[in-house]
Amino acid sequence: MMKIIFSLLVMFPAALLAEAPLTVSLSPVGIMIEQGTSQQFTPTCTYSVHATDDCTAAGGVTWELSAPTIGTVSSTGLFHWTIAVPTGSLYGAYVVATAGGLHTTAAVYAQFVGDKYYLYTTPAYVTANTYNVAVGSKITLGAGVIINNTSSLTVGRPMQDACNWTTSDATKATVDRHGFVTGIAPGSVTITCNLTGNAVFANSGDSNWVAPGNFWVLTIVNGGTSNVTWYVRPDGGSYYDATNSPAGLCDGKSNLPAAGATAHQCAVDNLRDLWADGVTAYQQQWVIHGGDTVIVAPTAAGVGYNQNLDQVSPYASPAGSAFVPINCNGDTDCTMPTIPSGTSSRHTRILGANYASCHSDSAKTLLNVSYNGYAAFNITDSQYVDIACFEVADKAACSDNGNYVNQCHNGNQNMGKYGIHQSALSSDDNVTDVFIHGLGDDGVIGASGYGLVYNYLHIRATPDAGFNMDDSPWGSGNISVAGGLTMNNSIVEWAGGVEEYPVVHNIPIVESRGQTLGAYGDGFGTGSTVGDWSFDHDLWRYNLSDNLDLLHSGSQSITVTNNLSYAPDGQDYKMGNADTVIFRNNISLGDCQRIFTVIGDEPATGPPNSTNYPPGETPCRASGDQNFVAMSNYGTYIFQGNTFAGYGATGIDEGCGVGWDNCSSANSVFENNIALGISYTQYNVGNITPGLFFIDTSKDTMPPNSGWATRDHNIYYGWKNGPCIDGVLATEICADAKFMNEPALTISDDSLLDNYNFNLTTISQAKYSGTYISATSPDQNGTARANPPSMGALEIIIDTLRHIFSGSSAISGSGSIN
Repeated sequence: MMKIIFSLLVMFPAALLAEAPLTVSLSPVGIMIEQGTSQQFTPTCTYSVHATDDCTAAGGVTWELSAPTIGTVSSTGLFHWTIAVPTGSLYGAYVVATAGGLHTTAAVYAQFVGDKYYLYTTPAYVTANTYNVAVGSKITLGAGVIINNTSSLTVGRPMQDACNWTTSDATKATVDRHGFVTGIAPGSVTITCNLTGNAVFANSGDSNWVAPGNFWVLTIVNGGTSNVTWYVRPDGGSYYDATNSPAGLCDGKSNLPAAGATAHQCAVDNLRDLWADGVTAYQQQWVIHGGDTVIVAPTAAGVGYNQNLDQVSPYASPAGSAFVPINCNGDTDCTMPTIPSGTSSRHTRILGANYASCHSDSAKTLLNVSYNGYAAFNITDSQYVDIACFEVADKAACSDNGNYVNQCHNGNQNMGKYGIHQSALSSDDNVTDVFIHGLGDDGVIGASGYGLVYNYLHIRATPDAGFNMDDSPWGSGNISVAGGLTMNNSIVEWAGGVEEYPVVHNIPIVESRGQTLGAYGDGFGTGSTVGDWSFDHDLWRYNLSDNLDLLHSGSQSITVTNNLSYAPDGQDYKMGNADTVIFRNNISLGDCQRIFTVIGDEPATGPPNSTNYPPGETPCRASGDQNFVAMSNYGTYIFQGNTFAGYGATGIDEGCGVGWDNCSSANSVFENNIALGISYTQYNVGNITPGLFFIDTSKDTMPPNSGWATRDHNIYYGWKNGPCIDGVLATEICADAKFMNEPALTISDDSLLDNYNFNLTTISQAKYSGTYISATSPDQNGTARANPPSMGALEIIIDTLRHIFSGSSAISGSGSIN
């Protein structure tokens, strides 16, 4: 018997007898070292049969570097950084360990010898070194560094993946390798970003910074389980409480007007009354509790409820008069305190009265961010909260940015800054049927926790950005870490634009600015990210930078499905090196100069290069590139059933993400797509034919077939490079897709691309030429895919009586913003 066993071992080497591991991990999970030094990594494998080992049972570990030029890693996991790091820099890459076919990474960062790093945790402490987290919710913690600067008021470097996270009490809260903290039971707990390596750190002098700057004290609390319904209506009265505000009229717990009320049983007359009692200066405190519901009735059209001050502050107050509300005492940043947290089974709810049917803007309750107020809603430390059925605006046509001609001056205008203020502690919150427009800064400001959902959100004309997730903690940009977001059925348009007041046009933009002229203009932008991100049936258009920018990513997944994007000054879609990117049934129209001419009934002062404002904004600021995807060597990147059309330099940029030089093993898939290049005589005159794919081969090694490990069943036409020039594959087609009422493929006026109809004609070679992919059915318009399906985002509709692409009305030269 022993001879038989020995013979088997000779015939079948150990690698063939290896046990498949369930997980592979490294310790440490990240390091920060000085250049020229080393760090040992230790692998751990877990199995179904026995607990753990050093991966010997899996057949051992194969080691590699994501960027081989930075240094070396030995067969035993000893890493050495060799290349020089310039002073003032933070260089980073990954050590990659593979065992049993599974891959794991550890972040490695190197420091110039002589530099000092100042570590800052995110979110930043604002008033005290503690945060409240409801039991069962999950929040996001992160970290970044400032280099050689004792003040954080500069651009930082995110490095949260170098943290080796620990909890002081796992019975109170747990933390995973990405910085997600889950509340388990009430009590105090400390979460620490432990740093491994010999990098040199120094103490910050910033207010609220506590040495060594790498920890958070969290208070885990039970969410509120109250079940009181409160009422707000314009004919209500001031808040009554027998102890604190006995002169008030209404207790807010009855849906009745103040007139004729008995025993104070009537509604209050402002949502603000429920946190500003009208008695105590400098006190903002909710009278509602977690789990309660607030119903806010609409006012007369265009009136709304002031959510901040009722008059100019502080210098224009009538002599001897008191500020209203007195709780703000003239503080223009006075805003509602964070909404009390509920529980997973009983959310705290702030609802417009028509919340049951509120897609129409006319059904929404108007809230005014008044007199330089900070925000209409505050969910910065809120978990399990629902907000629905509101319009949020101000009553001024100006930007908070001094580079605009229409600048808000000294707080003397009735303007507001933000619509919704959130943070990395905002988790399991739902925002539904909210229209934010015409404010002075951003529609939504702040990072995200986990499980944050926006549905039927509409943001229009916010001069900084539509959705700005880089809230600059500690005054430093780029280090804010957001933990994911779901956004469905939403519209983001005209970020970078100033909206007229009152609104009289369908496209009410009186000034637009982008990054060249000192503004911003992303429709959706982030700092650093982790977690899962999902966007379905969203519309992105006319933003003065990029439409959907997820490039600054360290996410686990990005899913973009059934979206429509067109006419930004920058790019349509930008997706960073997440572990997984799913991009299906989307439409991308590249017309990056369109926003520089009048659209529909837009006032002539609106475009950046109009006669009333000095020219200088850069058209097609992303060098005319339409889309971008960044990959890692072992990630998955699926592009299926999409329609790309447009002019410019390049349809799709591809490259390795930050920290990676070699992405040749990426699982990249390009299937069932339509790519139509359009030549525009006013773009880059003399070289107007666009390219399809661009890879900087001097920096990145990508998969074959123009960067796609799998590439089949696509149709291309009108590109100066790409498959039809470099070599089309057997299942691919080089032909015009023949869309309905398709404009000429060479144009001299890009308004001809307005009203573009992406439905296929019956003579299209894309019709029924794809390969069936169940994940792309139904198509963007809800039509079931045929088998075999048509290529592109829209299945062909043979029955001409059926509704044609519901999004087509959105691509309208008439300027309709319905």
